Amino acid sequence: MGSFSEAADGYEYAIVDITTANSTDQEISVSSLLQMECKDGRGFSYSGSLTAMSQLDQAYPQGSSLGPGEERRGKVPYEIPTDAEPLYWMFEFSVLVNGYKTFWQLR
Repeated sequence: MGSFSEAADGYEYAIVDITTANSTDQEISVSSLLQMECKDGRGFSYSGSLTAMSQLDQAYPQGSSLGPGEERRGKVPYEIPTDAEPLYWMFEFSVLVNGYKTFWQLR
């Protein structure tokens, strides 16, 4: 990360390296801001850090469309408290309706 995007005191960056794939026959849109977040064991949610994202090599493109059969890989940074445990990354498959979510444990 560049010097412009250092985490605040008591915080650190969790950088999630993700790959999304479109296995449908229609174009889909994937939003790192609307569909992805980190959550901790206390129930707090953390959105991606746009400031830190601008400093990353190969950041996941915000609001990118995926054509049928296409894959996209990139990194999404989250500024989280250093003591946030356990820590999960969440992806919500539908933006328009409260739908299906999946969680992966980061630590």
